[in-house]
Amino acid sequence: MAEKGSFPNVYIYEYPSLKLYRILRKGTEKTYSNADFSKSGHMIATVGGYPDFLLCVWDWKQEQIQLKTKAFSQEVFRICFSEYQDDILISSGTGHIRLVFISPLM
Repeated sequence: MAEKGSFPNVYIYEYPSLKLYRILRKGTEKTYSNADFSKSGHMIATVGGYPDFLLCVWDWKQEQIQLKTKAFSQEVFRICFSEYQDDILISSGTGHIRLVFISPLM
């Protein structure tokens, strides 16, 4: 679950108990527009909305950002990992579809 507001958090809950498991902090300034787990489940990618549009790749079990970069200069609606490789992200939004290649993080 991702918040919106001043420096929002991402909350990861256990299933099926729904107990709070991890909190990811400082990934964006105001709001998250999307998040996606990698196919392996080791990473999660988040993308912030206006004003920063920050893309973060997290080692969510350690609650640490592995990569933090500007995703695009306009609204990003979706970020997702490739079904085949954890080092490829796809972002899409206002006027763009982009492949993002990241170096192996884990």
